[in-house]
Amino acid sequence: MNDTQLLVGAALGGSYGKAHLYNLGDGSEVTSGVWPLEGANPASRLGQQVALSDDYASISDMRTGGALTIVRMSDNSVLRTHTATGFMTAIAGSYVYSGDYAYDSGGLTNNGRLRAFNLNDGVEYTLTNHWPSVGTQTNDHLGTSLAGRGGTLIAGANKHVPSGSGLSNSGKVQVYR
Repeated sequence: MNDTQLLVGAALGGSYGKAHLYNLGDGSEVTSGVWPLEGANPASRLGQQVALSDDYASISDMRTGGALTIVRMSDNSVLRTHTATGFMTAIAGSYVYSGDYAYDSGGLTNNGRLRAFNLNDGVEYTLTNHWPSVGTQTNDHLGTSLAGRGGTLIAGANKHVPSGSGLSNSGKVQVYR
């Protein structure tokens, strides 16, 4: 949601899925440009998660490896699609983030991964030993949930277990600025 609009995803199992945009002032649905946006195929389940800023919308789907569709709000057109990104999304500052909680790396299973893409040019942000960011243990599920505001991203790892804690599936939150 932004100050004037609400974006709603409807990712129904076995369906194409849709993303609907509504005006907060009068509750009307936006039907210009790409809205309502529909999934590419019956298994896509578009609308798994949505994110909205004043300038962009990001809609995830469940295609193999996940995908993000980025919409430019100034003209309601699809700007680009990023594939194999995971299933969760957030917008913070000039980046769109994706979370793939089922990602395997470094000999770990389901440790999860976060990726960042510049909204202006679509280039993936990378920084040696930092981005893309990955979970630190098997079944961390980093990227289970994402939220962004301004230049801050908050990412959840819902099954992280602090070392030596004796806890199970306690989870953690990571804050990125």
